[in-house]
Amino acid sequence: MTELSLTKAFQANVSNAVLAQVTSETAEADRIDAAIKVWHQLNEMGVDNIGHLYSPDADGKKNNMWVAAYNTTWEAIAIDMYGAKILKALKDKLVAREQPLIVSGGRMKGIEKTKLYLQQQVGKRLGQMRKDIKKYIAAGNKKPTKEKTTNTDLDRTLTALATVINQMNKKKPDDSIKADVRAMFKNMKPEDLFVHISSVI
Repeated sequence: MTELSLTKAFQANVSNAVLAQVTSETAEADRIDAAIKVWHQLNEMGVDNIGHLYSPDADGKKNNMWVAAYNTTWEAIAIDMYGAKILKALKDKLVAREQPLIVSGGRMKGIEKTKLYLQQQVGKRLGQMRKDIKKYIAAGNKKPTKEKTTNTDLDRTLTALATVINQMNKKKPDDSIKADVRAMFKNMKPEDLFVHISSVI
């Protein structure tokens, strides 16, 4: 077990995990991979309880491992997003929650937001990281896999017909299609439209 501290290697893994969230809205798989690397490094530092990535409650504050795990990860995210100077302000109880702060470093350099907003964004990123690690743990410490579904030609056709039906039933039509024609599509399902089209071809 190595010492639990904010090392350059841990900071790099956390930064990669945050980057995967920011550009992820990219791919869930990449985001989970990055979160898993953070988790593995926490494991090497003696953290094996995902609960330690939640803010410690009154009892939790008596648990040094919990406090260290949460603070180290939270601080690494904050440094990645805002830089060390803003991290110091976020931790400073003398800085009011509604105090606007200009971010001078990190991924979000240049923005101006309140201390509370910046703290909430760190919490959001940590929450997503936690969620991804939980998926990994739930899958038996393996990267979770999704069942692949194959759409048939019929599936794709019904999806396209559903779009047609939605268009015909829009609340504010432009009158380029007559009202009595639109009325024929009322309460119609894609399967009904498919059968009707098939019967007249």
